[in-house]
Amino acid sequence: MHPAILVSNAKHHGLDIVQSYRSALDCFDFIDEKVSYSLAGDRAVCHWQLAKIQFEKRDFREAQLTLNSAMNYALISGNTEFYYRLLEDQSWAQLQSDNEILALRVCNDAIEKYEESEDKPFGSYIYCGFLMQKAIILVVFELWKEALDTLEKFNSIDDYLVSMNRVVRIEALRAKALHGLGRIDESLETLNATLSEATEEVVSDDDIADCYALRGQILLSRNDRSGVADLNKARIYYVSYNQSEKENEIVQLLKD
Repeated sequence: MHPAILVSNAKHHGLDIVQSYRSALDCFDFIDEKVSYSLAGDRAVCHWQLAKIQFEKRDFREAQLTLNSAMNYALISGNTEFYYRLLEDQSWAQLQSDNEILALRVCNDAIEKYEESEDKPFGSYIYCGFLMQKAIILVVFELWKEALDTLEKFNSIDDYLVSMNRVVRIEALRAKALHGLGRIDESLETLNATLSEATEEVVSDDDIADCYALRGQILLSRNDRSGVADLNKARIYYVSYNQSEKENEIVQLLKD
């Protein structure tokens, strides 16, 4: 039986999906070596699906190992674009594992390859994924000017901005960078515009919590007590996403 059929059957019957993917990968090992090369793309996809489940379980270190295998098989299959899609996930796993420097290096290399190549090795959607991760890392490192420069590149890629989730994430990062540069009025203007335009589509997105948290801090610093309501909204979001560290920061701000 083809490994992909095993996974499909498992999904249909409600069986353990992780074990099903592992069984599918085991099946590949029994396939003749000559044939297995022709199935390298299938192997890559199977590893990728397993990695996505590991992401959901927040097992990022295990996901990195799985993605390494997926990328190797993607290269064997000759699917360059899929390789970079996997690499984007790999850099995200590195970021989530507190390995920001390595993730930044991966993003910079991919972005440079895309921007300097006439024949793009991958599509604009993947390119935007690398840009987003780079901006997040730059904000973490408090490299505010570099973060703003990176975020500006999104302005020329309209098809990536059709999702309000992405818009909120980009604008939350922009507001943080502006705030870090001391451009408080611009940061507040960005936050006001973002929160007024955010729809129900993003009520489950923790980036909106960051917007409320930052706006609340700015308002309170200006003796505007409406900032308390913003901080309480942010705290509720953080609680729902088990962001205990950020929740504790909000609690401390509310005490001060």
